[in-house]
Amino acid sequence: MQTFVYLIVPTVAWIMSQLLKYLIHSVRLKSLKSYKYLYSSGDMPSSHAAMMVSLLATLGLRNGITTPIFGVVAVVTTIILYDAVNVRRAVGEQSLVLQKLQESMGKSDDFHVAKGHTVVEVLAGSILGLLVSGVVLKFL
Repeated sequence: MQTFVYLIVPTVAWIMSQLLKYLIHSVRLKSLKSYKYLYSSGDMPSSHAAMMVSLLATLGLRNGITTPIFGVVAVVTTIILYDAVNVRRAVGEQSLVLQKLQESMGKSDDFHVAKGHTVVEVLAGSILGLLVSGVVLKFL
């Protein structure tokens, strides 16, 4: 069980994040048929942030913050959170421009619009990751 905790906690954080996305969009759209939010990326809360912050918190709580692995995961988490806010959002903005360009050329092919995250979505995912880590570790 010792090793599996580092897989269980981030997996629970991801599941919780995706369920929250589904519930938020179901309420917003007044429909329970928003199934794509159970597996899609982007939107509130960030599942990338929830997973990585839950892993980082689990490592810190179980092994301390002075271990080499904590440092490595802290660096990787920082990169992923930066990417979620900046790089992926830029890609999403570019995909909207490409979609409009395609429409202006008279092409109506299905075009997947990539989505990034806002700072609030990443912050919400990070808070969710911390909470999940704390709660799950109480039971393991």
